[in-house]
Amino acid sequence: MHLKSVRELKKLVNQEIEKIITEFVVPQSSFKKHDFWNGIGLGIHPTGKKDDYKLAIHVNHRSDLAPIKEKVKYLAKGEVDIRITGNVYPQNSVSPYYKRPLSIGLSISRTHSISAGTLGCFVQKRGQADLLILSCNHVLANINDAQIGDPIIQPAVVDDGKSETECIANLYEFIQLREDQPNLADAAIAKINAHIEIERLCPFYENNLLQPFWQKEGFEEIRHSVVAKFGRSTELTFGIINAFEMERKVPYINNGNPITVTFPNLTAIKGLDNKPFSKGGDSGSIIVNIEGEPIGLLFAGTEGDKPISYANPIELVCQELNIELAHK
Repeated sequence: MHLKSVRELKKLVNQEIEKIITEFVVPQSSFKKHDFWNGIGLGIHPTGKKDDYKLAIHVNHRSDLAPIKEKVKYLAKGEVDIRITGNVYPQNSVSPYYKRPLSIGLSISRTHSISAGTLGCFVQKRGQADLLILSCNHVLANINDAQIGDPIIQPAVVDDGKSETECIANLYEFIQLREDQPNLADAAIAKINAHIEIERLCPFYENNLLQPFWQKEGFEEIRHSVVAKFGRSTELTFGIINAFEMERKVPYINNGNPITVTFPNLTAIKGLDNKPFSKGGDSGSIIVNIEGEPIGLLFAGTEGDKPISYANPIELVCQELNIELAHK
């Protein structure tokens, strides 16, 4: 199916799903409209063939399909890729390590955080020279609950980081996460302290880590969809883009209160070789394509036998924070 046709189908199916959710009533059931919508996402699945796509549907549980299965089957006419993903969560959470100079993929957190995330990469405000680190709002800004200037440490508190001696940066800016409107990205930046040394080069290229994989036999068929990332918990992993323009709702805990945040434009990635692409603690990892070009900021994922990871497109992150990647 052509990309334009799938986008039109996605809009149509979304309208039908919202209509079904509004009308769906089950007496004496624990079913809730809010819970159901949290469990379903729509996106676009690249089939692997040139200019050929299907509608992507991600649901938390198989039972979530019941109210919509027949309608989707009729509208999509078989042009659909359905994934039972399990629940989706922000991926902050333990592989503790201290490292100087700083490089991407390291464990970081706020000084009083009970979880950890990943140092994604080094960036700069457009037109400015100060070096910043890029990660997620829920890693650096505690889901909107931090103050500009709050210390960031490496390694994270849960990885035995010490706030008195291991402060590497201070929170500089973050994108607010809102329940009442669509959100473009879960992202934040922190200004690196002047005395901290960094390695600008990405660990992907240390000792040519990627080369053996890129040269694997049969790789040509999927090379346009293959990505890699280096994160705190799972380090170097490879995946394949399963869907893009995916809309999903992600539950967070803000100050002890649950909030549900909608992201309308996510990239979904599944791990290769039956391995998870990411786990808790990998939030903030930068995802790159075969050319080593950043394409996404990892921030959430699912559990289960066939987990899916979710990323915000890097161009949206850079646009919202007015940043650019720091070059060597």
